[in-house]
Amino acid sequence: MITEEKVKELLAEIGSDLIERTISVKESKLGPAVCALSNDFPNHRKTGYILLGVHDDGRLAGMTWPDKELQAIGNLKTNGNVLPQPSMVVSSVTQFPEGEVVVIQVTPSSYPPVRYDGRCWIRIGPRRDKATIEEEEILIERRASYARTYDLVPALGARLDDLALEYFKSTYLPAAIDKDTLKENGRTLEQQLASLRFFDNKEQCPTNAGILIFGINPEFYLPGAYIQYVKFNGEQMNSDVAYEKKFSGALITELNSMDDFIKNIIIKGRPVKIDSLKENSIRNYPFWALRELLMNAIMHRNYESNSPIYMYEFSNRIEIINPGGLIGDVNAQNFPDAIDYRNVVLAEALKILGYVNRFNYGVKRAIDDLSKNGNGQPDFDLDPQSNLTSMFVSAERLEEVYENNLPITILDSINPVLSGDPFYPVHIEEINEYLTIIQDATAQFNAEYVLIDVGPNLGAINRAVTICSDFIVMPVASDLFSLQGIKNLGITLSTWKKQWDQRRELKPENISFQIPINLSVPIGYIVMQYSAKESRPVKSYLKWANRIPSIFAEYVLNKDVAIASVEEDDYCIGLLKHYRSLAPMSMESQKPIYS
Repeated sequence: MITEEKVKELLAEIGSDLIERTISVKESKLGPAVCALSNDFPNHRKTGYILLGVHDDGRLAGMTWPDKELQAIGNLKTNGNVLPQPSMVVSSVTQFPEGEVVVIQVTPSSYPPVRYDGRCWIRIGPRRDKATIEEEEILIERRASYARTYDLVPALGARLDDLALEYFKSTYLPAAIDKDTLKENGRTLEQQLASLRFFDNKEQCPTNAGILIFGINPEFYLPGAYIQYVKFNGEQMNSDVAYEKKFSGALITELNSMDDFIKNIIIKGRPVKIDSLKENSIRNYPFWALRELLMNAIMHRNYESNSPIYMYEFSNRIEIINPGGLIGDVNAQNFPDAIDYRNVVLAEALKILGYVNRFNYGVKRAIDDLSKNGNGQPDFDLDPQSNLTSMFVSAERLEEVYENNLPITILDSINPVLSGDPFYPVHIEEINEYLTIIQDATAQFNAEYVLIDVGPNLGAINRAVTICSDFIVMPVASDLFSLQGIKNLGITLSTWKKQWDQRRELKPENISFQIPINLSVPIGYIVMQYSAKESRPVKSYLKWANRIPSIFAEYVLNKDVAIASVEEDDYCIGLLKHYRSLAPMSMESQKPIYS
């Protein structure tokens, strides 16, 4: 929060390249200013400020700021003219005798270069100007070191001829970059792609975003990068299939195909007579709402998953299912009001191509349109970890279990522990001759092994699971993020063990049930989803996979060991190759995959 003292401090600081003063509230003035501070060209890594109602020399301009004007200033964050979306906060009004002042705080972007209306602006000292080619290259290199989202990761093994470059040059580039900049442009094609985050200069290959938007065959590098539509004649998935269609290929062409498909195939209208002279057209679903929800799934899905986006049309509803749960600052309580991005480049591309109009607005409008059309409000399943239940238990059985109040869930089971009482036995469901097993079920069924599958995070549930386990097996992928994940997990496991040992010493005397000792030992890792050629991983995967043994030894085992390749590492339990469509088939038949 900006205090009056902070405003006075900013007013007194003249000549800083972190502060801009203006009396203009035109977007054409504020947009480049926000863009320049977001790019943080001097690399201060500090918040920048725009002081509204202040002359360049620091004098107050005697201005006042009604709420309507403040709201218009705030819209700059979400209207899509500054891309990627800036991190900015508009302060409340600070009143002085000489006039009112409003402060815009701008946090440096992790994904430079940031552009306003297709132009990249930077600030050095008191000067703000368009970035030169050389200056933009510096921002691109800095972004590579910040890369945190999967669509920014280089698609190793891919080449320029894997992209439909004609679409980039004729369709995307003119939409993303203003005409004057394009006229002055002397860049190579690689530089143009890199400036828009579709090419990685260090690895000299397209990024995952480049493959998704322009890839000739995106599924080769990202096997789940497609949309599967299925229409059923009834209300359940065991109904007869009336029609199915797969959308695969470069998003720059497929998005338009999906638009037409929704409009001409899914949407059905019929005339309803109002009186003898008038009639209205009633549609089964509003086009804009379906389009927005599908675009939202494409933009926010987890492309590391091999599962596609499913769009199921039943006789009484439509279901859109995409891999990946809520991310970042978004949770079940603040959805859909909060916003965050799993795929920052993809979000920018969909805005540039005209498929999303305004950030943090589409889902709300879709909900409103569906309600007005008589479809009711859509249901959003925001829990990404319900896959195991849905794979094994039929929809009918799930409905029976919950309607009859059978479930003693994990939460119900552990709630008594908070009061010092023993846990309550959970509901155990028999599933296709296999059993979900928790601690008391082990004794009941004489189980020798308990396999616990947890989500990819370092939250409280995963901590509890590792404390109670004897052995830990890590699934890893052949990429940079898995290497970082191994480091984080190794450090975290050690911390958890020390913390639990301390807590055991403080155990209350009145607790009668057994407390885990935490003797868990990491016994190895499994390298998942590699592409094979003649039964061996392809070269691009081995580049990352062969770095895993040393990282695992150092951070998980606390050993200083140099191991040349993953195939020579005793802690590599196995290499699990990519089974393409077998995983979706397993889910459809509700059976696990066995070798």
